[in-house]
Amino acid sequence: MFLGCSFGMVSAPLVGRQDEAARLMDGLKPVADDVGVLAEVLEPAAEAFVGNLPQALSHLALVNAAITISTDER
Repeated sequence: MFLGCSFGMVSAPLVGRQDEAARLMDGLKPVADDVGVLAEVLEPAAEAFVGNLPQALSHLALVNAAITISTDER
């Protein structure tokens, strides 16, 4: 699972689907390691990071998704 795209799904314009976006975000929050670092890709079956670590794009997408959800809740 490419994390940049996964967080991008949260912040995509989900017109009238804010609950779905929040559920996606809740499912992605625990993906980070114990210090909050995200990799480029997560292998779901093994629950292991693959690719570049740390990956700035994944972190940027996480921040953007959090801002989008925060804005939608207002």
